[in-house]
Amino acid sequence: MSKQQRRNATLVRMLGLLRLLHRNGAMTIRELAMETGVTSRTIYRDVNAMEVAHIPLVRRARDVDGRHEVRYQRSGNCPVCAR
Repeated sequence: MSKQQRRNATLVRMLGLLRLLHRNGAMTIRELAMETGVTSRTIYRDVNAMEVAHIPLVRRARDVDGRHEVRYQRSGNCPVCAR
């Protein structure tokens, strides 16, 4: 896979994560990894990149089961999801 193809795959995956979070509101890192077929570490990197891009995500340190959760903060400030 070329560098350009990897970049494209990353962008497609991140947009898929955003779509999942937009639809479901909140998901654990593990659920996102299972849905997208990548590791939890990859999801953490993607979430960090989306936060740097000012996409309104909220992380909860731990949910009831001890898993990390990410929530899409529905607002008009998302540069990707503006309605």
